[in-house]
Amino acid sequence: MLKFRTLMFATLATCVVPVGSALANLNTSLSVTCPPTASSGATINMDLQLVNNEPSDLSVRVVSGIIGNANKSLGGVGIYGPQVATEQTVSAFSTKPVLSLPAPPALPPALVGTVATYIVIAEWNNGQDQNIKTCLVEVQ
Repeated sequence: MLKFRTLMFATLATCVVPVGSALANLNTSLSVTCPPTASSGATINMDLQLVNNEPSDLSVRVVSGIIGNANKSLGGVGIYGPQVATEQTVSAFSTKPVLSLPAPPALPPALVGTVATYIVIAEWNNGQDQNIKTCLVEVQ
């Protein structure tokens, strides 16, 4: 099961990122900011902004996950999540005010002393468009 989740999340991170923007058909955007450091066991808060330049309201689901070198090993890649962080509706031709939201899952103890990569995916209208961002957090 772990190998399947690892393969699935790695595929998402490496293959969907370049393909997603090429297949996008909605005019939307996502910006994400994460804290530079966080403690093990904490769920960080990310600052998230969603922009809808379409003529109709759009529903968006934001999903977050973590990838990092578990137990400080280059061969020990840990994948945590992904989990739904929030679901929002963004009005036509509008920018959602910056939301400060928890970005699950919590930082695992296996990542202490490393830099974790958060992958944040906004999926608009059941996958018609995807915006993907990453941010780095040093785990203490």
